[in-house]
Order: sequence, then structure tokens, then C-alpha cells
Amino acid sequence: MASIRSRSAIIGVAVLGLVAPRFVHADDTAAAVEAAVRKLEAQRAEAMLKADVATLGKILGDDLTYVHGSGVVDTKQSLLASISSGKMKYVAFDEIDLKVRVYGGAAVLTGKLAVKAKRGDENLDLTLGLTGVYAKSADGAWKLVAWQTTKLGS
Repeated sequence: MASIRSRSAIIGVAVLGLVAPRFVHADDTAAAVEAAVRKLEAQRAEAMLKADVATLGKILGDDLTYVHGSGVVDTKQSLLASISSGKMKYVAFDEIDLKVRVYGGAAVLTGKLAVKAKRGDENLDLTLGLTGVYAKSADGAWKLVAWQTTKLGS
């Protein structure tokens, strides 16, 4: 009996030794994806403030759906055109309580966003709820593919 228990214990330790690194690796991968997406999100915000459409063009997915707090819906092309024309000028972004959850090839962002912007002659000072989705593209790059903000009560 003792030898069966010993063998079971040895097999259990061996299996744990093979499986545990996968769990650690999976956690490291999720943490690495979260860090990469947070970095991309910071780059995207900076590019929007600077009206840097070249950088935005690399971060935004070709099939992007971008829903503004006003209800206006943009594609990648219409968003870039609006920013490059100066029709929409972002002045400040402050992401609040940004959470990133990783689901395989997708990362979902949620939180709040304080935005100062200028649309034509109108100055905007908004607090918005946000949901964003980054997805891993075929070439392995993370791209923003969906974004939606909602005006929050004052």
C-alpha cells in the first residue's frame, strides 16, 4: 500500500510540475497582453491629442466601429478624416479606472473617460463611460476594433 501511495504522490508531483508552468505561463501571457494593450491605448490617446493620423492608422483596425458619446458612429476612415481635417480636435483625455480583461485574442477595456475637445465652434467637456475592444490581427498586431462611449450623468 505504501508504495502505491508513494507512486501516486510521485506521479501527482510530476503532473503538477508539467501543468503548473502552463498556468504560470498563461497568467504571464495575459499580463503581457494587458501591458501591451495599455501601452497601445496610451499611444492612441496621445495620437488623438496630436492629430497624428499616421500613428492612429497603425493602431486602429480596418473594420473599426467607433461610437462617440454623442451617438455619432465613425469608421476608421471617417474618424481619421475628422481628426485630420480639424473638424474634431481633442484637447485632453483622462482615463479613469481603466480595466483591461484579456480573452484569448481579444482584450476588453472598460472605465471612464474625461474628455475635453472642440467640435467646430463647440467646446466639449465630458465624462464618459467607455468600452473598447482590441483584437489580435492576422499579422499578430493588436488593433482597436470597437469603441463606444456613453455620456454619464453630471
